[in-house]
Amino acid sequence: MANYPRPLCNPFIVCEHAWNALEKCKSGIVIECGVYDGCTSAALNYSLRHSPYFTKQLALDTFEGMPYDGTTQEQKAKFTKGHLATGNKNRTIYELKRLGIGVFAGKVEDTLPVINEAANEFSPSGLQIAFAYLDLDLEVPTRFCVKFLKDKILKGGRIGFHDYDPNPKYALHGIYNVVKENFMKSKEWKEVFRGKQRDNRFAFFERI
Repeated sequence: MANYPRPLCNPFIVCEHAWNALEKCKSGIVIECGVYDGCTSAALNYSLRHSPYFTKQLALDTFEGMPYDGTTQEQKAKFTKGHLATGNKNRTIYELKRLGIGVFAGKVEDTLPVINEAANEFSPSGLQIAFAYLDLDLEVPTRFCVKFLKDKILKGGRIGFHDYDPNPKYALHGIYNVVKENFMKSKEWKEVFRGKQRDNRFAFFERI
């Protein structure tokens, strides 16, 4: 687990939007990109298992920290490769699988196509998502996920982002750029939540 206090409200904010998405879609999977120590993953699982529409939850992460070297990262954050690695990769993966969560270890650029291929094999409609939550810290993988997942989210489904902050001085401002370009003026999406300060840096959008 993390060696610093995590605001308890954060996972519950995510759970609320995931629950609302499932209630509207009445089908579809829940997918989380950027898992870290699995705190939010576990909260989602415990919450959503009470929904009659909950079927499958997927968790994607390298489980080894940042997958890129410093040249491709938001410079202000001063991330290095391996930064924010979970304390015990095997333990985290074991605990997530024990909850019945589908775990995919590796870069999202590698794991998302694998998931999509598998879905296409078993379903004529392919990958159908009720709720996607992105907490990847970095602009590059976040941009990849949005491009990959956006059209696979069902109407009434939602996509959420952590580290959303319009302040250009914020170290992870790249997340805001991705959100602004893809959702802010889109006629297919409406904003349903936006955090305002400190670690309450969330943005959620619903497909209409």
